[in-house]
Amino acid sequence: MPWIIVCVVMLVWGNGAFKTWANSIFTWNYPVPDLHNMINKVPPVAAKPTPEGAVFAFTYLSFTGTGMLIAAIVSGLLAALVRPG
Repeated sequence: MPWIIVCVVMLVWGNGAFKTWANSIFTWNYPVPDLHNMINKVPPVAAKPTPEGAVFAFTYLSFTGTGMLIAAIVSGLLAALVRPG
């Protein structure tokens, strides 16, 4: 039973639509200090010198480990509720 739960959760977690949804809601973005807008794109990459942003996106909900944790919690709850006797 736990392996079925892990497989189902990982199938959902690996889906691009789920990742897009999760990242649109549960993403923590913050500019990297001492690097954000300190580097310029210059010709021929950009038409004029343009600051390059350095923003780290921490997409914690769409990480595979988060899916594994949720699968483990669901498996543990089901095992506690459905034990024989």
